[in-house]
Amino acid sequence: MKGLLKEVMNVIKSPKPLFVVAAFYALIFLIAFAINKLLLAFLLPKKELLSAFMAILIIIADFLIMVFAYSFFKLGIIEIVAKKKLAKKSFNKVGSFFIFNLFFIVFAFFALSLLGSIITYSFNNILIAGTTFLVIFMIFCYPFFNFSQFEFVENGKILRSIGIGWKTLFSKIKKYLKLLLFDVLVSAIFLVAYILFFYGIGHIYKIAFITNNQNASFYISLYNVIFQIPLAIFFLLLSAVNVFLLKKIKKYSKGKDIF
Repeated sequence: MKGLLKEVMNVIKSPKPLFVVAAFYALIFLIAFAINKLLLAFLLPKKELLSAFMAILIIIADFLIMVFAYSFFKLGIIEIVAKKKLAKKSFNKVGSFFIFNLFFIVFAFFALSLLGSIITYSFNNILIAGTTFLVIFMIFCYPFFNFSQFEFVENGKILRSIGIGWKTLFSKIKKYLKLLLFDVLVSAIFLVAYILFFYGIGHIYKIAFITNNQNASFYISLYNVIFQIPLAIFFLLLSAVNVFLLKKIKKYSKGKDIF
């Protein structure tokens, strides 16, 4: 774990690329959120007027836009992780990367849907099934996707990238599990401290703004929004650190100093 902490500190020592990567992740989530809101705003008032065919076309179009936006920013993230900066030609592969991500996401959707059905049937408990699915996703799917993306940006071949991503996952699973354990521990410590701070400050805030206030609901909503911001920033930064370390794991070979 000491080696892992050293690598984390090395990433933090270069804050500019780290914050740019975190900002790109934020843009991916914001665009996905905006597209979802626009889709609901467009479909719900007109659901009785739209044919099923048109509704499906709109949903597919929104999905393609979302995948393209993700591909654009994730390509920038990978370029920054690899070179610590963005060059003019960094986005030249966005079209082929979009096709790769589309192929991978559709394949993963059917595979995970089948896996989810099997898990739900096996455990017959939503909480246990959900937890099991999440653990499997984090241990296998998340690193597999990232390793495959790194490889595709380097060689530009879909099936070969997926094959190498799969091979990388199982050959370096121990290194990744250390990273995952680090994420869980850091997140747990942060969330405990965050919840204690949230309720501690919330008690003072309640006395100052909410008690005997006619606009109490407004101040409660404002407080909840304000305290979601540091939570979002923490997980964006953690995601950014992770992608740097995943790239480090992929490049790892025996004899090199890595956690």
